[in-house]
Formats: sequence, C-alpha cells, structure tokens
Amino acid sequence: MTTKRETALQLLIEEREAIDRAITALQDIGVSAPRKRGRPPNSQRIAIAPTHELPTKDGRRRVSAAGRRKMAEAQKRRWAKVKAAAKGKARSAGA
Repeated sequence: MTTKRETALQLLIEEREAIDRAITALQDIGVSAPRKRGRPPNSQRIAIAPTHELPTKDGRRRVSAAGRRKMAEAQKRRWAKVKAAAKGKARSAGA
C-alpha cells in the first residue's frame, strides 16, 4: 500500500527522467548540425537559373536602352513627387 507522498514522488521521478531524455535529445540535435553565420561558400550555394541576360565577358551586366529609359522615367516621376511635396509644404508654411 503506497501513500500519496510515495505516489507523488514516483510521478516526479518519472517526469524528471522524461525531461532528462528530452534534454539529451535536444543536445544531440545541436551537436550534429551547428549553424554558421554568414554567406555560404560557392560550393554550397544552390544554382538558380538566371532570369536575366548572362553577364558580359568582363562579368558586368549591361542594361538595355529600353531598361535605361524605364529607369530614367521612373526616377523623373520620383523627383516630381518629391518636388510636389516640397512645394505643397512651402505653400502651407507661407500661408
């Protein structure tokens, strides 16, 4: 015949053993696969098919004339927004 104290003690011992097993398993996982920070070396990188034109002989990518035109237009729109916002603030400050 076991007392409540002995039953509680037995349950605590079983729980401690389960926690010890979990700790050991987690430590084993950490040892087998240490994570390194930073960019992986070339041999470990995944090769991705390029969606753009291949680089030229000197290794630099070139932008097409149409691409440069699109970039120029986009930059003009950005500056127009900045100038319009600055002009709007100047008007509201002067009034």
